[in-house]
Amino acid sequence: RDGSMIRGDVCGFLAGSHAILGRMANSEYSHQPCIIEEFSLEKKLWKVQLADPRFQNRHLSVKETCLALEWYVAPSERWTPLPSYLRVSQSNVGNALFCDKDIDEGVEILEEHPVMVVTNRTGLAARWKLHREMSAFDPTVAALRVFEEFTEGGVSPVYMEDASTLLSVTGHRHQDVTEERLAGILARWQSNSLNVSISFGESQSALYRFACKANHSCDANCVTVFDMGTGCMILRTRRRIQRGEQLTINYFGADPDFAVLSAEERRTLLSKRDFVCCCSRCVREGGDEPQSSLARYKEELRDLEKQRKKIEEKQRRKDEKEKERAEKERQGRKRSSRRSSSKQRVIVPL
Repeated sequence: RDGSMIRGDVCGFLAGSHAILGRMANSEYSHQPCIIEEFSLEKKLWKVQLADPRFQNRHLSVKETCLALEWYVAPSERWTPLPSYLRVSQSNVGNALFCDKDIDEGVEILEEHPVMVVTNRTGLAARWKLHREMSAFDPTVAALRVFEEFTEGGVSPVYMEDASTLLSVTGHRHQDVTEERLAGILARWQSNSLNVSISFGESQSALYRFACKANHSCDANCVTVFDMGTGCMILRTRRRIQRGEQLTINYFGADPDFAVLSAEERRTLLSKRDFVCCCSRCVREGGDEPQSSLARYKEELRDLEKQRKKIEEKQRRKDEKEKERAEKERQGRKRSSRRSSSKQRVIVPL
């Protein structure tokens, strides 16, 4: 389970990935979660370990058609260290990746193993399931701390709605799992993840500790290249990089039509990630409008924060009233019990 890439005839998995079984001959195993261990070239079967404790770490050999990736978290020893000439620093839009030396065009400046991967097959539910599983196993797991390094990019109302729906559908409403916390998790994934294809014919979302900190630019100086053989993301320069320059990528780099879109059309696409682009190209083609849009967006976030605080205050008062009511009922039952006890006393004359 060291996180190395394992290739079968069709599927590919990082060792230690969590998958879900399909329909099995033994119905007891159907749709059970499992952990990927290895692939037998001779037998054309995957060796997996059942994740449910009731199976007591039982191993199975299954066909590729019976497996589907759920999620993967890399062990810390697989995390790629940041090269000495790269650094993560704050910019006007949050964390950013900078280069501290001159680099020519076409140079691979970073090759990084993913920290987390989730399937896109089940949408947002997989992202929430991954964090539930990690938190249940170990709330202090290192990968969770790395996840907190990513910026939310602003928790928009749509994330709050998604969070409320997920908590209702999965039935995991709990004092420690608020809609705000879940919305923040979803926002981090949406704002930072990169699309990959580890298993053929299926897409996943992956978080890379450093590559995902390269901000968007419609005139990016770098491009991301996914290596299906290793699961690594490669950051390659598109032009010469000057010392101290921020490294940027195009979030829609895989779409050849994106480059010819107008500034307004690009903004519309980027708004799906709750993102307002203020790159040099957008400013050049759209004048001051991107800056105005950013100001409006920040104002909307401030209004949303005010609404959130009002809701929290309303809930706090409601909880206090509920506690007072419960306390009054408890005291009432206590007094009633005392009266009943006194009536049942029998006085014996001397």
